Amino acid sequence: MSASDNRDRSSSSGLDSQLLKQGIKQLELEIQTLTGWLQALGPSEAEPRLAYEDMLRSRREMLSTLQKQAERMDSASEHSENPVTQPSNSH
Repeated sequence: MSASDNRDRSSSSGLDSQLLKQGIKQLELEIQTLTGWLQALGPSEAEPRLAYEDMLRSRREMLSTLQKQAERMDSASEHSENPVTQPSNSH
């Protein structure tokens, strides 16, 4: 792999990491908003409650997926930044 390939992959991973972090923040905000809306609903508002609960469940699933992806990316970048060196067998 050439040095430019490493740079391209490194900058691409940085961009992906930033997008993941932004996505996670956005989903956390949406979850807070939906939770607030659910708390504000009255007992007679069953239809909106079901819709908000469905949206909340979906956002939580997406958040979990993004968090797992971010953990995998962090782990992969740690391994690529600290490569294990193999002893040379030169005699």
